[in-house]
Amino acid sequence: MSFILGYTIFIDAIALLALIFLAGMAVYQQKSAGLAILALVVSFWAVIRLFNFI
Repeated sequence: MSFILGYTIFIDAIALLALIFLAGMAVYQQKSAGLAILALVVSFWAVIRLFNFI
């Protein structure tokens, strides 16, 4: 069971890094502010879920 928990945490961390990268690229290329905001909101939600803040 701990393997599954560790695996899901690993997948969540990779998804979080991808979202942060996506937000950074959207801001860097100045293409889509909406995409950057959405990626940051989802990243914030993922951090709360990943570290069990709520």
